[in-house]
Amino acid sequence: LDLTFQSPRIDIWRSALSFIPKRPIWGWGGSTFPYLHINNNFGQKEPINAQHTHNMILELAHNFGVPLTILLSFTLLIFIYKAWKIIYFNNELNQEFLLAKTWFIPIIVFLFSHLTDITFYDGKISILISILFAGLKCILNQKKTIKTNFI
Repeated sequence: LDLTFQSPRIDIWRSALSFIPKRPIWGWGGSTFPYLHINNNFGQKEPINAQHTHNMILELAHNFGVPLTILLSFTLLIFIYKAWKIIYFNNELNQEFLLAKTWFIPIIVFLFSHLTDITFYDGKISILISILFAGLKCILNQKKTIKTNFI
């Protein structure tokens, strides 16, 4: 019984993970992954023609370095955490933030989908994601405005 799991995506991730420690601070630069990956086939019969890492965190770390990846990821997670806290734990504003809850679900779908593929490179999807984050930012701003009006 062979329990090894062979997937081109797993091999692409392993390839990206093998390059990140070689240049952890500055990364390899934008659009360099396909050129580096083609020679790193991990025993595949045919090389996998991958144009990107299929994972946003790995893509950022490979192209631009680990410090930038940590900074952007941490900022994004703080932003989402604050919005989640306002939307789901604010009892006095629960009716007012009912619509805001519908903004939060697509953001979570976006986060999980970018852990397995990078659809952000498609222009229409990147615009949609920007609109979703702008909506969450407006929810955070609205919360601040409501607090100052009550005082």
